[in-house]
Amino acid sequence: MITDRDMRVFQTEFDFIDKGDTDWRLSLEHATFIHKEACEFIFYVGVDKDSYDAMIKKYAELGFSEDFIKACKKAYTLHYNYTCLYA
Repeated sequence: MITDRDMRVFQTEFDFIDKGDTDWRLSLEHATFIHKEACEFIFYVGVDKDSYDAMIKKYAELGFSEDFIKACKKAYTLHYNYTCLYA
């Protein structure tokens, strides 16, 4: 059963350097949801410590930047389980 807690999305402005940078390219490949025309990418960050740790490890291994990882950490710390990055 999906609850409100499952759908909490933290929105944060994210500085994609340009549409060719690593975070942009990886976002196109790995985001949970993409609205490319609006430059919005939603990523799952976890609902508990184990799922959060697994997602952060996955994003780091994929090559996302430290700024991206920080945005995910902030969302989780504030009790959100998704983060929406927009440019």
